[in-house]
Amino acid sequence: MPLTRARFCALTAVISFNATVAVAARFYVRRRKKAKYGADDWTILASLTTGVHVGAFRHIVERCSDRTLRRARNEEPGEAADQVWILTVVCLCTTKLSVVFLYRRLFKIERIFNIYTIFLGVLLVLWSIALLLARIFRCGLEISAQWDSLSNPGAHCRPIHAISAAFVISDVVTDVMVLFAPVPIVWRMRLSRARRVGVLAILGLGLL
Repeated sequence: MPLTRARFCALTAVISFNATVAVAARFYVRRRKKAKYGADDWTILASLTTGVHVGAFRHIVERCSDRTLRRARNEEPGEAADQVWILTVVCLCTTKLSVVFLYRRLFKIERIFNIYTIFLGVLLVLWSIALLLARIFRCGLEISAQWDSLSNPGAHCRPIHAISAAFVISDVVTDVMVLFAPVPIVWRMRLSRARRVGVLAILGLGLL
C-alpha cells in the first residue's frame, strides 16, 4: 500500500492523539492518587512534546506537502528533514529514559540494578548527543552545505545513509539494553512463570 500524503497525515494524527491521551491519563492517575510526579513522568512528557506536537504537527501535518513527504522519507535532504531528525532523536532518548526512570521507581532495592540503570541513563544521553552532532556536523563546520551545496562547493559531507544506518542499529541495541534490564529481577520474583512473562510484557510496552 503506497504511503500517500493523506495516509501519512492521517497516521501521524492518530499516533499523536493516542500518545497525548496516554500521557494525559498517566498524569491524571498520578494526581488522583496524590502521588508525586517522578523523572519518568517528566521525561515522557518531554518525549510527547518534542516527538509528537513539535515534530509531527509542525513539520508534517501543518506543512504536509509532497516535498515535505519526500524529505520525511529521506529522499530529499533538507532543513525540514534535519529538524525532524533532531526531534526524533530527542523523542527516542526521552522515551527510553522514561522507561529507565520507571524501572528505578519500581526496583529500588537492587544495588547492582541501580548502578546499571545509572550507566544506561548516561549511555542514552551520550548516544543522543553523538547522533545529533553526527547529523548537524556531517559537513564539518560548513553546516549549511548539507542544504545548499552550491554555496559551499568545497565542503565534504558524510553520506546521510551511513548516519541513518548507525542510528537504526544503535537504536535497536539501546532498545534491547533497556527492554531486558529488569528481566533478572522479575524472573526471581515468587510468581508463576506465566505471571512473570506477563509482567515483562507489560514493562516492555513502554518501548512500543
